[in-house]
Amino acid sequence: MLCNLEYLDLGFTDWESMEFTGQPIIKNLQELRLSGPCSVSILFLVHPSLKCLTLNIPRINLSTLKDTLSSTPSLESLALLDAFLALPNSENSDPPVDLASLKLLEMVRCSSRTVQGLLDAIACPNLQDLHLHFTGEVNEARFAAYQIFHPINVTQLELFQKPHLRIRRLDLECCEAEPPFLQKTLDRLPGLKHLRIASAALTDEHLKTLVFERAGAERCPQLMSLTVDNEPEVSSSAIRRIVRSRDEASIPLQSVKLRGFDSARISWEDVELIRSSGAVDLTITVFAEDEVVG
Repeated sequence: MLCNLEYLDLGFTDWESMEFTGQPIIKNLQELRLSGPCSVSILFLVHPSLKCLTLNIPRINLSTLKDTLSSTPSLESLALLDAFLALPNSENSDPPVDLASLKLLEMVRCSSRTVQGLLDAIACPNLQDLHLHFTGEVNEARFAAYQIFHPINVTQLELFQKPHLRIRRLDLECCEAEPPFLQKTLDRLPGLKHLRIASAALTDEHLKTLVFERAGAERCPQLMSLTVDNEPEVSSSAIRRIVRSRDEASIPLQSVKLRGFDSARISWEDVELIRSSGAVDLTITVFAEDEVVG
């Protein structure tokens, strides 16, 4: 009855105790979303036709995930939500899983260890969109109900071992790092067109990496849009320097969105200079009055 189903959304409590033969039960499944604690293999739900896989799983072993992904040669979209990836104690020498069709990878509320573990475990040469929303580290409190989460430091994280030419969109959220992390990451994304950074404890020093200082040293020369959210320590002058330098290099930013800024760090002079430097779509939202300028 389910053999022609194309989309399936299940909580693990719905099927975990079901008997199965170990073979895929849905032959033409295109999109699969699974959520809840997982204590059994999910391979029997996976078919080579699968294009979109979303896993909202508190804990999954790396070996189980790799076995699952190796059965999805047509996978175009992969999302891990609130997931913890259990990595082997010793260094894994197995080759990465080839996901040549993968175009979108999302990891939402995941630790840096989980993010690094998955990126090391897969090869996705045609990846275009990468969205990384990190989870905070728990500050131990006397009562579990009052646990406090802090942005996780990802300075030591190496997202890319070598330049990735096809990534067009990068979204980084809920993390903090020293400026060299952003420099190293963007240096390996020469084809990047859309960059969003949110709640990452940015300062003006971090954003200097996007300023064109001399010919031949351009970073992200194809960048079209820049979105910076919830960064009260960033000033409008830092954004102005980025926008003006790119305009003078004849590759202006088309869209600039600054949301959740400190109004005291926004200058009207900077806003006008940004507006006159080729940014067709300019949005500025400040904390104080939550008003949009431009």
